[in-house]
Amino acid sequence: MKKNYSLFFVFLLSLNFSPAYAVESKDRPLQLKGGPDTQALKNNFEKYNSNYKIAATIDTLHILAIRVEFKPDTLIETTGNGTFDLSAPTIPTVDPAPHNHAYFDAQLTALANYFKTVSQGKQILSWDIYPQNQTDAYQLNNDIAYYAPNDGSSLVDTRLAELLRDGMQKAATDESIDFNKYDSFILFHAGVGNDIDFDFDPTPNDITSAFLRFEDLKKEFGADDPSYGGIPVQGSFIRNGMILPETESQEGYEIGLLGTMTIMMGFQLGLPSLFDPVTGGTGIARWGLMDQGSGNAQGLLPAEPCAWEKVFMGWEKPIVIENGMNFQVGAARTDFPNRIYKIPITDDEYFLIENRQQDVNGDSVAIAIDNNGNQAEFNQNGQLVSNAVIGVLTSVDEYDYGLPGSGILIWHINDAVIREKLIDNRINEDKNNRGVDLEEADVAQDFGYFYSFLHPGSGTENGWWADAWFDSNTVNLQANGSDKIEFGPNTMPSSRSQSQANSGVRVYDMSAINPIMSFSLSRGFEIAGFPKFCQSALFPPVVGEFDPTYAGEEILVFTLDNQVLAWHGDGSPLFNNSLQVEIDAPGHEERQYEIPLALQLDNVPFNYPLVADLDGNGRDEFVLNFYTGALKAFETVDGDGNKEFDNLWDLNLGFKTSSALSYANGLLTFATDKLMSINAAGEVVNSLQLPADISALSASNGTYFLQSENSVFNVNGVVSLFTSFADPVRSLASASFGLVVNTDNQVRFIHSDEEVSVNLEEKFANSRLAIGDVDGDGRQDAVLVNAEYILAFNQNGAVLENFPVKMRPYTVDAEKLQLTVANDYFEPLLLDIDNDQA
Repeated sequence: MKKNYSLFFVFLLSLNFSPAYAVESKDRPLQLKGGPDTQALKNNFEKYNSNYKIAATIDTLHILAIRVEFKPDTLIETTGNGTFDLSAPTIPTVDPAPHNHAYFDAQLTALANYFKTVSQGKQILSWDIYPQNQTDAYQLNNDIAYYAPNDGSSLVDTRLAELLRDGMQKAATDESIDFNKYDSFILFHAGVGNDIDFDFDPTPNDITSAFLRFEDLKKEFGADDPSYGGIPVQGSFIRNGMILPETESQEGYEIGLLGTMTIMMGFQLGLPSLFDPVTGGTGIARWGLMDQGSGNAQGLLPAEPCAWEKVFMGWEKPIVIENGMNFQVGAARTDFPNRIYKIPITDDEYFLIENRQQDVNGDSVAIAIDNNGNQAEFNQNGQLVSNAVIGVLTSVDEYDYGLPGSGILIWHINDAVIREKLIDNRINEDKNNRGVDLEEADVAQDFGYFYSFLHPGSGTENGWWADAWFDSNTVNLQANGSDKIEFGPNTMPSSRSQSQANSGVRVYDMSAINPIMSFSLSRGFEIAGFPKFCQSALFPPVVGEFDPTYAGEEILVFTLDNQVLAWHGDGSPLFNNSLQVEIDAPGHEERQYEIPLALQLDNVPFNYPLVADLDGNGRDEFVLNFYTGALKAFETVDGDGNKEFDNLWDLNLGFKTSSALSYANGLLTFATDKLMSINAAGEVVNSLQLPADISALSASNGTYFLQSENSVFNVNGVVSLFTSFADPVRSLASASFGLVVNTDNQVRFIHSDEEVSVNLEEKFANSRLAIGDVDGDGRQDAVLVNAEYILAFNQNGAVLENFPVKMRPYTVDAEKLQLTVANDYFEPLLLDIDNDQA
């Protein structure tokens, strides 16, 4: 008959596994020493700062691990007697003895499996352990207490550095070791780690686990030596190293060594602390590796790195999105490729969205395999159950099974803080301005604070289920007084920037907890009914009074598929003629959309459409010119019942024309050196030879202006030179007060009785013009737009208040899910589509 062995966990601080068994809720700080390897940190940040333009490759870290024992002692202030426990286990226990060579090989196997899993195979660990005999260890001349003085002085740091030095130099006497083969150095010592802050510690002289950086070693051994290279061994130098105990279990608490090893290896790989390194207080609680999550389930189930940690290491690349419906986000250990989304806020701030799940496969357990091939199961009752006495657990199918909950996590990332504090390992030192901050759905934002045992929030400040976002999070619903889950500028917590500026970000329609969850996103500044999917647009949207029976103006979009799509100003289709299309959305998703088809063209239009009420009936028409030399006018009605716009007239000129301009009862158009007037019936009534090649046409107070490379001509019966520039003319625009013309270096306001010139900074080069009342004072203003900036002037050339405005970088991923905006070829559009007079 098989026996069933089970271990019940007593949970504390960062080692919480199931809230039902959490007997302590006090936030007990981590007592780990050191910080990230400086060079690895710099390398990671350089790649992170470049947005990982070079794909992450497989990185193999070669580890030398040594085992050291101390001078035997009988001190009651330390655990054990200074030597490794090589006894046979008598009861089921975590990380059972004998703690020999095979035991530490199993521990490193567990560490390697963790990083290979969470990095998706991008981080590989290899190792050698010395001495290679099963029970041997390098013998140090001092006892444990010497290396852990516990007097609160700087001597503590000195003795840790001495321990790494003494151990590695003792190992250097072993001629079978080639130190040049290794990138990482681990010293496993006899005894227990002093890594958990107990209310009362009966063994205060146990040794604190540490990752000692080169800076730490130089401070202790080479502060006055500019040539100091590290701990000398066999003609080379050790520049950093880890100090780890044989076990973390003590005082009746069963604690796995894996949790401590993973956070220390995180330092080695260049991950910064996400807790406060000054106080040890939590920064992201149990939701990530470099904080209390390393100790989930008593250190046996260290949490997967959070979204930012994976992005920082190059293990995941986020999908940048601006707006859209039903984005799907898969949890780790699913096959779904879209795992992290990025929502820009400012140049330095953005949100990361990920899906974290305790039980991805839905089997209600996490399955572990030990170094002897035995299977064990973590269950929801806080037990580790096996049909055999387990050894060291070397692999787990779901590391996130130890999380405090499941759902969508929204991270607020502040790169300004990260840049400033990364090298000092203090990016989460300030509770009120963290570099990596979880938007806690329970609205408390209490990570790093302390609740007394009797406080109703006791324990939640270390992370709990309500921190995650999902459709039925009752804590969030009650706190916001809402019947739906939403993260926006006016919710708690809010999507505002660190300065409390309105980001406009609104995340809503969050699904139920599932291995693949979904959410929708808008920027919050859009008019109701938008955004709309419009495929790849050929031109910027066209706006006009295409349906006088409907309030506001209508929008036409001309696509690369020769389609014309039409919406009212409230987002409803102009015609009830929907066409379903399927696209590849950001990441690896396929989306289906309905588009309101109003016209299918036979050919691609050559230039931006002319919009005008040609027949004077109160409804605008539009005119298209084609490469074939044809001009076609369309009415935005469906008189023949074919669910498409009706053709008003066709005119074949026999040569390609450029932009058109409306006037009185017709339009003007030109073909390089010829200007023609065409009446409302589509007949050429006049033509005029031009003195230069013309690229654009404008009108002001009955006078028509023609743009050539460096000059502007006016037409009033005859053609004459109006003004000229030293630089090429970018665009011209007519206004009630006169004409506005811009080059890369200058914008010129030409009134009937005066002219005002304003010099432009280089950053406003390649801008295009639009005219409109921007500040609502009843007078027309001029707006310059390029790929980065919007700059607005009044008609006297003074820059308007709150301008210029710097726009967020344009992203390819975002393009497919939002209305195409004016690029640097077309003039910007100023329009009132919702009829609010603004």
